[in-house]
Amino acid sequence: RIRFIYGTDEETLWRCMARYNELEETATLGFAPDSSFPLTYAEKGLLQIKLHGPGSQALAIEAGEAFNVVPAKASYTGNLADSLEAELKKATFEYERSGDTVTVIGVPKHSKDAAEGVNAIVRLATGLNPLVQHSAIQFIAEVVGEDATGSRLFGEISDEPSGTLSFNISGLTINPDKSEIRIDMRIPVLADKNKLVQELSQIAEKYQLRYEEFDYLAPLYVPLDSELVSTLMAVYKEKTNDDSPAVSSGGATFARTMPNCVAFGALFPGALQTEHQANERTVIEDLYKAMDIYAETIYRLAVE
Repeated sequence: RIRFIYGTDEETLWRCMARYNELEETATLGFAPDSSFPLTYAEKGLLQIKLHGPGSQALAIEAGEAFNVVPAKASYTGNLADSLEAELKKATFEYERSGDTVTVIGVPKHSKDAAEGVNAIVRLATGLNPLVQHSAIQFIAEVVGEDATGSRLFGEISDEPSGTLSFNISGLTINPDKSEIRIDMRIPVLADKNKLVQELSQIAEKYQLRYEEFDYLAPLYVPLDSELVSTLMAVYKEKTNDDSPAVSSGGATFARTMPNCVAFGALFPGALQTEHQANERTVIEDLYKAMDIYAETIYRLAVE
């Protein structure tokens, strides 16, 4: 039997697939067209965190969007605008000014590639830190900084199957009632998640910040010599004449919602990556190529 499953909550909490798994049988094997060709056989653990702290009468900040995106903009409005502008100029950070509002400009990337982006929240906190006393600003500017691998917090965390940890400050809220830092971590498959949580909690506590686990997805790993991976890789190579190997990823795809499932396409090697960016799009010809690969793959998995 073949079943096509459509999810509607992939960018947030995956409640759609959680509900599906409560009510329906688990697939014997499968793939999700939720990544890149040729195939992703290992995915890092995904940990999303909130650090709760004190409010502020002097700061009103609401920055960031989804957990899985490096923030492209972060704004401050208030009587510190001139001083903040001077700090940003000194650091050569890109920004825009409109009256008493200063907006720091970053470069958005998916959280799994946080080190390739420019985090506007981190840069805003860096500019504000000499001007205000607030624990959330201090933590971001002094403890995290512009290192998107978490090495300033944990030391270097990396393994051979899946690479280096990624650490993205994805959101910041400061108002009179509270402060909240939102963090997205992609943890290598062999790293000790509990140890990292303990270390982060202890450091955060020194800054009057309380740790909350918002969401966690355990890592995914399907062996390269499995029937599933072997079949998918064979079809891909036959259809494209591309001998690129299967890869590991820091991304979180629907593949990890079921056992014996992997991410398979649909972005081809060398194609422009636009997901989670302005004007997200794909090439029509690539969609047809992917359809051909998927049709043959489904046939072989179901019939042969």
